[in-house]
Amino acid sequence: MLNEFELRKTKPRVLELTDGGPGVGKSNRDFRFRAAEKVLIDNLDFYTRIHRATVDCQNEVERTQAAVGKAISDGGSIHWEYKQLDIEDNDIKQMTIDEIEKTDDDINKFNVTQTCKDLAMRVENSPGPRGGFMTGLVVGCDKEQLYFYDETALKYYLDTAPSKRQNVPGYHYFQKVSKFYDTHFTEGELYMEFVRFNCEDTTNQICEICKTGWSGKPISTVPRPYPGKNFPYKKYEDTPIEINGKKRKPDDLQPRCQVRILHNEGKIKSDMSNEIQSFAEKHAVEDSSLIKAELHHIELIKFKREKRSEFRKLKTQLEKSK
Repeated sequence: MLNEFELRKTKPRVLELTDGGPGVGKSNRDFRFRAAEKVLIDNLDFYTRIHRATVDCQNEVERTQAAVGKAISDGGSIHWEYKQLDIEDNDIKQMTIDEIEKTDDDINKFNVTQTCKDLAMRVENSPGPRGGFMTGLVVGCDKEQLYFYDETALKYYLDTAPSKRQNVPGYHYFQKVSKFYDTHFTEGELYMEFVRFNCEDTTNQICEICKTGWSGKPISTVPRPYPGKNFPYKKYEDTPIEINGKKRKPDDLQPRCQVRILHNEGKIKSDMSNEIQSFAEKHAVEDSSLIKAELHHIELIKFKREKRSEFRKLKTQLEKSK
């Protein structure tokens, strides 16, 4: 079906660098689904999304959004309700409920358009992400014209219990894409990665999609950083993908992820100086105080969680005793 659209052929390898904010992080279930759709639609061989620190983000879209945010936050109020549904109007009173909803929807669209024009004026000639100046434009677009316009149906599917999803509209499509993600994508603390033929590792067989072969030159999993001597990581060409004949697991040497695992197992705490130093040396963290700070952060979160739990239990007991 997709071939009938004659979509522009894209490069088979995609790298996305982004921060881990709401809506763009790999933990966002909607985004995971869209990533799988992107791979299927563009017939990609390789796709990875890496989360960087906010101050180190190299994503042009997010940098532009940050510049727009600064431009529109000029201290002035934003007028929203240019029009309202007048329920005292005789014409409105004569309408059916469907006509009223249609009129209310048209008013909302008008208000959105007018507000966007106000924001566009604030963006006009404001500093851009690369040192130049931006241009503010307002482009009309109906929801039906958006490529991913099934947001409501997808949310309904994801919110429904797995045992009841067969009765949800679009079940077969959503289930197929979700299964593709589960069998082809690898997730780490700060990244997600797709490589064609990953299904062979997860299901011990090649799926129908991967049987079509590579769109470009074959590529393997990108090696995850591996510590060398005296803290620097090994060079790309020296970084192993396998250890003792077995593929390395995601985040096997990712400091923040591993320190949480060890803390949960009770093997390291913020007051264990020797263990912290050994951990820092093993995971190429030159400043061991960063590990101690992370452990303190973990312990603080745990402390607050326990306090909240104690408070809820005490509150429940007090309510029962009344």
